Amino acid sequence: MKKVFHRLLPQSCFLCGDSTANGALCDACFHELPEIPSPCFRCGLPLPTPGICGSCLAKPPAYQRTFCLWQYRWPTDALIQGFKFHARLQLLPLFADQLANKIQQSDPPYPTALVPVPLSNNRLRERGFNQSWLLAKSLASLLPNRPDHIHVGRRQQERHQTGLSAKHRMDNLKNAFYLTHSIHHNHVAIIDDVITTTATITALAQLLANSGIKQIDVWAIARTPNINKGIY
Repeated sequence: MKKVFHRLLPQSCFLCGDSTANGALCDACFHELPEIPSPCFRCGLPLPTPGICGSCLAKPPAYQRTFCLWQYRWPTDALIQGFKFHARLQLLPLFADQLANKIQQSDPPYPTALVPVPLSNNRLRERGFNQSWLLAKSLASLLPNRPDHIHVGRRQQERHQTGLSAKHRMDNLKNAFYLTHSIHHNHVAIIDDVITTTATITALAQLLANSGIKQIDVWAIARTPNINKGIY
């Protein structure tokens, strides 16, 4: 009965507080979410024109294509921080539904397994949940082929990634991930909340590629613009 009332009564928009019967955001705030103009096909970086960015052309990553919903700036950053750091789990259906819709608008085939970016045991205890695992679980239930989950282990890092440069992030992630079992899939998708410098997904994708996986996608809620290059 409680679930019925929750569905029938208007809810409050996470951003502005207005009533909404459509989930976590009202229509006005939803349309404020910044889409990514002309994303790089390989890494999702916003570009002036469609194509592949110079970095991916010069040094192709271990993953083949990236799908992101929005740019990581206001108000997307507020949504993800609320979900990730303050357990605003009511935002999960919004993220999963929108990302599933985007994936289903792309060309199949779909990956047969999803790989949520793992947290270290210490970080998992601090937060109480892995936001990428929750997103992967919701996505698997929405996609027509019901992909499997692949669990990858993560060793404890000496330093957190936040605030580190791209080079230091890569150094910090050396040997950070490991396979807990053999993988029998040719096409997988890495699931993350935000792509910043690509250090995390690069390290994880390289591990998966070394295990024999041929096609690796990356799916994320948001992509940080490359501010240093003036690309938004």
